[in-house]
Amino acid sequence: MFDFLFKRKPKATSSSASSNLAAANAASLASVAKADQQQQIAQARSATLAKIESLASNVDAGTEDAIVTLLLACDFADGRFKAANHVHSAAALQKVLSAMRNTDKRVAKLMQTRLDVLTQAEQQQQLALRCIDQAQQLSLLPSLIPQQIADLDKLVAGLKHFPDALKAEFDAHYTILQTRLQAQTVLQRQVLDLVQHLTISQGIADDAHGAQLDVWQQAFDLCLQQPEAVALPKNLLADFTHKMQAAREQWAQLQKQKIAEAKTTISAPVSAPVATTIEASTEFVAAETSESVEVASANAMHTDPTSTEKPAQITTPSSKTKSVKLVQVSTEKILAAIQDMEAALEQGSALLAQKLEREVLRGVDLKHTGLNAEQKERLFKVQSELGRLLSWAKWGGSISRDELIKAAEELPSKELEPDDLAKKVSGLRERWKSLEASTGGAAREIWDRFDTACNLAYAPAAAYFQQLAEERKVNLEKAELQLSEWRITADALLQTIQTAPDWKVISQTAMQMKQTWQTLSAVDRKNKARVDGQFYAIYQSLSQPLEQQRKAEIASREQLIAQVAALDPQQRDSVDQLRALQVRWQEQAQALPLRRKDEQALWEKFRAACDGLFAQRKAVSDSADAERKANLQAKQTLCTSLEQAPSADALSESAIKQLLQEAANTWRSIGYVPRGEENEIDRRYENAVAQLKRLLQQAHDEKSQAGKKLLQAKLRLCQQLEAAFVEDASKAQTLMSQLSAEWQQLSSQATLTAKSSTKLPGKLDSELDKRFAAISQAVQHSDASYANLLQKNADSAAQSILQLEILNSIDSPPELARTRLQIQVDVLQAALRSGNNADAAKEQLHRLCGLPVLLDQTQRQRLDKLLMLNLT
Repeated sequence: MFDFLFKRKPKATSSSASSNLAAANAASLASVAKADQQQQIAQARSATLAKIESLASNVDAGTEDAIVTLLLACDFADGRFKAANHVHSAAALQKVLSAMRNTDKRVAKLMQTRLDVLTQAEQQQQLALRCIDQAQQLSLLPSLIPQQIADLDKLVAGLKHFPDALKAEFDAHYTILQTRLQAQTVLQRQVLDLVQHLTISQGIADDAHGAQLDVWQQAFDLCLQQPEAVALPKNLLADFTHKMQAAREQWAQLQKQKIAEAKTTISAPVSAPVATTIEASTEFVAAETSESVEVASANAMHTDPTSTEKPAQITTPSSKTKSVKLVQVSTEKILAAIQDMEAALEQGSALLAQKLEREVLRGVDLKHTGLNAEQKERLFKVQSELGRLLSWAKWGGSISRDELIKAAEELPSKELEPDDLAKKVSGLRERWKSLEASTGGAAREIWDRFDTACNLAYAPAAAYFQQLAEERKVNLEKAELQLSEWRITADALLQTIQTAPDWKVISQTAMQMKQTWQTLSAVDRKNKARVDGQFYAIYQSLSQPLEQQRKAEIASREQLIAQVAALDPQQRDSVDQLRALQVRWQEQAQALPLRRKDEQALWEKFRAACDGLFAQRKAVSDSADAERKANLQAKQTLCTSLEQAPSADALSESAIKQLLQEAANTWRSIGYVPRGEENEIDRRYENAVAQLKRLLQQAHDEKSQAGKKLLQAKLRLCQQLEAAFVEDASKAQTLMSQLSAEWQQLSSQATLTAKSSTKLPGKLDSELDKRFAAISQAVQHSDASYANLLQKNADSAAQSILQLEILNSIDSPPELARTRLQIQVDVLQAALRSGNNADAAKEQLHRLCGLPVLLDQTQRQRLDKLLMLNLT
């Protein structure tokens, strides 16, 4: 059937000599043309580079456009990159990037980097303009709060570098803001001090106090006339007005009492004034206590003192008098508290100072404390500063709480997504908690307002999350029902695996399970891990045996491919064998489908093997006896050249290696020869190659032997100089010049000629050079520490020699038998873990040769034996 494949073609009639001549002429012309082409390309490149340099040196309006045009037209990478270094404008950068994105990655990366720099600079410019705009808007506001300046500072902090062109403008606006804020702070401090004076002066009835009240009122009026008076808190103004009115009423009442007492003294008996005075004193104490109770109640309720709703008044004078509870505290304790409060206020910790004031100074009778005028002044100053900081904290906390309430009330109008809405509400509540810790608690009605606003804003998100929870609950029920059905199906399929498994059904079922599970809706996080675990347990029960079977099937398919590749295209029944293998392939593919990528890859390999077989059969059928004879003649010529090679004069080792490599490449490239002469030509070639390999081995042995001798000579020089240095440093200095000369002679001998056989291995030679250089330096400087190092390394060197003997299976001295047994297992295990025992032994030997150490005669002999064994 396939007899036509083996019919021979007629012999070629063309002349071999003429063909060779024509081929040589064609090759010569092609070489000349190629040289001319390369010269033209080099000239074009030089001209392009020169033009780029000329454009870069003469900068004008159209230079960059010309460079871009030249870059896009350039056909070599160096020229494009050199031109790209002179492109800087955004338009030109974008143009080059679009053109070079898939052509020249280096140029595209440079363009993208410069575009990123320009974009970043533009962003910084926009951010700086935004900072200036915000500063200008703040300067137009009637009043400022510290939080606004803090927000502006945060915005400025986002700038890596403020543009110089805009820096002066921003600084001007920012200076105005700082000046205004400082003026507001000073003005509020003045009003707070006036309120503090009014608080402390309650109960004073002398004539000068009325004049002092007028002075304080005038100072308050001057504060109201200041440009920053609009920024004063309304509650602070109301507090001053209320306390000034109360102070004036109390002073007027006390003045009336003094007049009445004077009249009573003139008209009444002696005993009457006494009783009147006692009664007036009782009323004075009651009035003072009543005012303190009112103020304390107002502070505790966080209410405005000007509010119409006042706490219940205590009308019984006796009860008012009983509410005043004076505490006796030692002077030392009061002074210590004042000092601690001053330290706390200096650090800005108003809460700590308030705690000290409440625990120590609250309710203290200052008239009986024994404080002098200076100490009372310190107490007054620290209480004033505490009041100022607490007022600031309360004021700042009130403003921040108003902002939080406003933000919470505005959330429903923003129509945020539920997740974003939940994050916003949570953030507002966290900020409220931080205010509680830093500024104290807020009034109940303010908290209720904030809590109501947060709950109202969170209501849509709560409803959404509740709906999701209900949906997840339904999804969980569906998932559990689906898992129950799959569990029954999987159990039934697993039973069939033991008897008659249908892998196609198992594969389809597992794939459908996975696809269906991926499309199921979400469930609660607390249940997701559980149902996922149940699903993967069911899925793994089917997928694990399926994967094992697929691995076996892949191996079977690979075996079929190997069988196709092993078919001999010259056999007559190779086509029938191939068809049988194709039938088996189809049967196995239908019985167990593999994954798509595995199936496709295996099928492509199988089809390539089949196509290769047919191609080989076609090539065999097209070959002719003339080609086989030509191949035989070429092989005979090659064998003749190999057989005559040993007679050449002084063949070097590299020449023999090159000759063998070229011969092997030529032999493999020649092709088949007639079967009758194939064995004979093969034997001839093998004999010729074996003869050359013997010559190569002989040269290698000579080189190795010379290298070992040179190595031993260098090592002995190192050991000799080290021993002399340890024995007598001055003697070593005398000996060093002689040994250095010998060392130089050995080094020059190793590199004398290219054919020298005394060249040491590079790494080992370097280690010995370093060792000799180190001992030479130590001898020159009489370094005693190096002598100690030589003796110190003795144990390490002995251990290394023993380990190398174990790795190389060399006997050690009998006295080291016990030590060898102890470390033999560890050394062998380490060698097994490191992989290549020979490489590990050589690496350790190199380190040992480079180690400065004193060895005895026995150890030197053992080391020489190791060197002779490992050096090749």
